[in-house]
Amino acid sequence: MENVTKLYSILDRTAEMLGPIFEAVNDGVAVRNYSNVIAKTQQEYRNDYALCRLGEFNSKTGEIIPEFPPKMVYIPYKKEL
Repeated sequence: MENVTKLYSILDRTAEMLGPIFEAVNDGVAVRNYSNVIAKTQQEYRNDYALCRLGEFNSKTGEIIPEFPPKMVYIPYKKEL
């Protein structure tokens, strides 16, 4: 479906909150975008974040199809202290 993109958000696992929603054509592109954002984060906090897929958006109809529960697309290893 050419008019459908997927919706994602970055989960701050420490704050237990999702960030702003962004679109990507697939999980691979979303992981690349996530990686670019996380690369700008201080090294000691990078494992605090995970990538979640929230659903799909049809840009032709305006329909949003939620994915519940959100799918964890990328979860970095978090070393326990």
